[in-house]
Amino acid sequence: MKNRIIILASSLLLGVILFIYVLGKTGFWDTLVYFKEASIFPFIAYILVSFFMMSLKVYRWQVILRAYGFKHSFWNLFSYNLAGFSLSYITPGAMVGGEGLRAYLLKRGSKSKKMNMAKSISSIIIDKFFDLAVAAMLTSVGIMLLLSFFSLSRYLKAAFLIITVCWVVALSFFLYSSLTKKGFFSYIFRKLKLYRIKRLSKVEKEVKETESNISHFFISHKKEFRRCVVISFFLWLLMLVEYKIATAVLVYEASLTTVFLIILVVGFSYLFPLPGALGILEATQASMHAFIGFKAVQGIALSLLVRARDTMWTIIGVILISHYGVSLMKELAKNGTNSSK
Repeated sequence: MKNRIIILASSLLLGVILFIYVLGKTGFWDTLVYFKEASIFPFIAYILVSFFMMSLKVYRWQVILRAYGFKHSFWNLFSYNLAGFSLSYITPGAMVGGEGLRAYLLKRGSKSKKMNMAKSISSIIIDKFFDLAVAAMLTSVGIMLLLSFFSLSRYLKAAFLIITVCWVVALSFFLYSSLTKKGFFSYIFRKLKLYRIKRLSKVEKEVKETESNISHFFISHKKEFRRCVVISFFLWLLMLVEYKIATAVLVYEASLTTVFLIILVVGFSYLFPLPGALGILEATQASMHAFIGFKAVQGIALSLLVRARDTMWTIIGVILISHYGVSLMKELAKNGTNSSK
């Protein structure tokens, strides 16, 4: 516990220092000019599109769960998803730190006794797979755009290509392992000989059960699979609309190609293990905007708008986490009282 607090505090401090440095270099007061000129109606549209996208993600999760025969309230799933997002945002987990909480809340909130942690986790892994698979395809397109229209050093080109190839290969191997029931995580487990670690040897059975659930979905639920693919591509189209509106909020025009590259950089920023990609998001957006012919300060303004939206979701999520935490404590206290009787 102490080590986790030290890691969180260190990453937060690093993020704050980087954030202040980037704002200092580009000019904080120059950034505020864009918000003074911001239009309220595009901002409302921006928030509404963001809400619709989050709702659509929850619906995709609901489709996956229904394939397993589990029916959950949309708003319960929405609250679990928001709680998980918030925990990911405020911890240095490269936007995956809250998935364990999401799995736990799903299991705890399920009315079915058949819902266990393995099934809960498998539904989230499948959900993440669709995000990453579509992102990998579109990132490949983005990399091709960068290589075609911009002059990059050969080292940067090589780095982009290696990252993209590794990403696509890993996802392809995951899908192949699931379809052939060989087990992606079990393969890694065996190759790295993680079973020798006493703490990890106990979870091997759960890993295999999780993989079995994942394989079952890909092999036996092709209709739901296709629906999830369509939803995932539609989410990316909506993301283009979302960021196009974001540039309109800040009163500057950007082509769809430019918006696509901006989204690519946002995704890259959140790969860094800093809370909310603090400082990284601002630095990468400033660099990308300057690189494609805009002002670096416009990139800072856009990153602050994105951060304001994500902070809003995070505050709501933290309130939900607090609520679930209090409910859990009451539940444990009640069970303790009953057992003492």
